[in-house]
Amino acid sequence: MKNKIITINAVLAVMVAMIGIAAATTADLKVTNDPLTLDIGASGTQDVTLTLDPAGTNDVKAIAIVGLPPGISSKIDGHSGTHLIGPWTSPKTWNVEFTNNGAANGEYTITYDVVYTNDQHKLRLATIQAGITTIPEFPTVALPVAAAIGLVFFFQHRKNKKE
Repeated sequence: MKNKIITINAVLAVMVAMIGIAAATTADLKVTNDPLTLDIGASGTQDVTLTLDPAGTNDVKAIAIVGLPPGISSKIDGHSGTHLIGPWTSPKTWNVEFTNNGAANGEYTITYDVVYTNDQHKLRLATIQAGITTIPEFPTVALPVAAAIGLVFFFQHRKNKKE
């Protein structure tokens, strides 16, 4: 019986230790200005902040942008390209600038991939809306114009009726 109790306590201790290890490597990755809307020729920025908990337990090795659509270029902290190699300490904020050089209209999902020195990854999705321009439907324009013309005829008819 004692052996079973010791074994159960040992298993519980290992589980608690594993939870503690997992908690020590948690991280928070935040992206500002999401979604980012870019007309053709326009630029916009997002700030990407990684905070490790507890801070300083793992240095940050690299940041990469995955899934960047054709026609949109990026700079990370002023360096052209889709990735930048560190190391940096936590917390770390990168300024990412995107420029629409003629991407097709649409909404694109990109992924920020941050790698720690122990090769763990932290991913965060963000959205870029490229050149989305709304075109009003025909009734949206036609109905107010038709109403204005109808009012002109109505008032003209009433004026002619009084005379």
